[in-house]
Amino acid sequence: MSTPSKLPLYLLLLSIVSCTNSPPVLTTDKPLVKPTTDNGFKRVPEEYWAIINDGAEHESFSFKDNYIRLGHTFTSALGKECRQLFVSKNIENGSNSPLSKINKRITCKNPENSSWFAIPAIVELKRSTSLFN
Repeated sequence: MSTPSKLPLYLLLLSIVSCTNSPPVLTTDKPLVKPTTDNGFKRVPEEYWAIINDGAEHESFSFKDNYIRLGHTFTSALGKECRQLFVSKNIENGSNSPLSKINKRITCKNPENSSWFAIPAIVELKRSTSLFN
């Protein structure tokens, strides 16, 4: 048998051998993502937990000089229950001016004690609305 005619035989043997060996299994004792707690985040005052937890989408409330409208609920990538908040400054005796800047903020629930905490924006803008401080 010449060398060119042995090539299909070698390819067949190579494919059979490679299919019989399983790939290496890697394990680690460190998680890829660190679990988070509400440490370091601004905790939402307890009197607002019920409205954030049970309030309907588009329901609103005031906190200090902020007008807050509830957005939809979702599950974060870390498995936490979260909710969007749309925050704008109260202007002109507490009315919400259509010219005021609306910032989208996120709150998430701590499953250990059912408290809610404000998640900081990844990039804080100078004019962004600070919430629950």
